[in-house]
Amino acid sequence: VQFIKDLLEIKMTSSFYKKESKSTSFDVLSIGSISQIDLLHAQSNTWASHPSVRNFYGATESDDPDPTCHQRLTPDEVYDRSKHCRNKNAYKVRNNLVSGFGSHYALPQWLKKKANPVGWMCAQRRPPFALGKLLRFYREATKIHGSHDALPSYLILTDDDTYVDLEILEKKVIMDIAAANASNPSLMVIPSYDTPVVFAGCLVRMPNEQVNFTFPFGGFGQFFSKGALRRMIQPLYCNNTALTGFEEEACERINDPNAITIGERSMYKHGMSISDLMEVYAASDNFCAHSDWLTGYFVNFYNISRHAVDDGVW
Repeated sequence: VQFIKDLLEIKMTSSFYKKESKSTSFDVLSIGSISQIDLLHAQSNTWASHPSVRNFYGATESDDPDPTCHQRLTPDEVYDRSKHCRNKNAYKVRNNLVSGFGSHYALPQWLKKKANPVGWMCAQRRPPFALGKLLRFYREATKIHGSHDALPSYLILTDDDTYVDLEILEKKVIMDIAAANASNPSLMVIPSYDTPVVFAGCLVRMPNEQVNFTFPFGGFGQFFSKGALRRMIQPLYCNNTALTGFEEEACERINDPNAITIGERSMYKHGMSISDLMEVYAASDNFCAHSDWLTGYFVNFYNISRHAVDDGVW
């Protein structure tokens, strides 16, 4: 297990990954806990030892914005935070999206039934914050090795108690770009990894009459293609006048004061990427979301992914 807190650089190969025999590689970021560190090691030694896995990363409380959160927060403070996040004034912006977040945020009564409400509350920042940290290392690696070699074909974001059947996953993804280009596009459930696409093991939709928003559900996992990772780490220079492509689309949203946001616009600084913005937001006092909502928001609203197709056979 390569723990995010100890990470110095991205390894291009591992003892398991056979670059010469595989055209698709997977990196795994598993969200765990210091109290259950054995689960991360179990994943690393079982399904994540598959030959296609290049790197297995683990994130724990040590990778949270406040690594002492699980030690200093009290249950009463957790319930107070829940009440705060359900209040319409919790966000600095007002729109149907943040209203939906507020009305669906964990109730104090629900939290009181959990074995460890403090652990749950602190863990909500962990996936988006750890993902942002990892993507910073990816960005540095692309400067040295280029994005084709530095980035995996897919990054799997999952929980420490999740099992991923990589044999099935390999059959689902297009293994070779040349083969993908030669195949019938209408038959492609998932496009080649150079296409920006993010999909989830389970996708949840909030009630359409409230807000048009989908997000990945818990430990079923999220899968980011190489093309999506490129968009996530691309620096955005939104004060430039000659913007094109993805940068132009993302900057239109950042620069539009009337865009429906969750309040991240005020946190943007020149040269930030979407992953930087997500990381900063996850560490901010503004954070009032379940972890999956935040990754779902940035993927959906910043056009990180084209629409993925469900063939109903997962």
